Amino acid sequence: MLDPFIQQGIGNGLAIMNDRWHREDPTDPYSRWIPGYMPAIRTAGFEANRSENSWSLHKANYLRLKSLEVGYSLPNRLLNTYGIDRIRFYINCNNLRTLTSNNEFMKNVDPESNSNLLRYYPQTKTYNFGINVTF
Repeated sequence: MLDPFIQQGIGNGLAIMNDRWHREDPTDPYSRWIPGYMPAIRTAGFEANRSENSWSLHKANYLRLKSLEVGYSLPNRLLNTYGIDRIRFYINCNNLRTLTSNNEFMKNVDPESNSNLLRYYPQTKTYNFGINVTF
């Protein structure tokens, strides 16, 4: 079986494998073929299941909004009477959005990963909220 599919169903491999050529009845080698995007998988030891080739290459053009910070500082005229020099509210986000030309296949895939076998943790989004107060 292909390496991306050994993740016990917790990675993208299962979704990709479900869209493959397969027999209508897996126990009957003469049943009709159900078409799919991916080629049929073969029994263990069939080397073509593991080979790297140009068929499995996908366009991975992407645009990533990796970091965004938005903040607002209150005007000084509101703060001077309380002995405060500055108050700033902010939100900071990391890995906010990745846009690709192949959204279905690249869903939850990190295009910057150096793994060609899709073996890595999915990108996590981080949101930070904060207040900076200067006296």
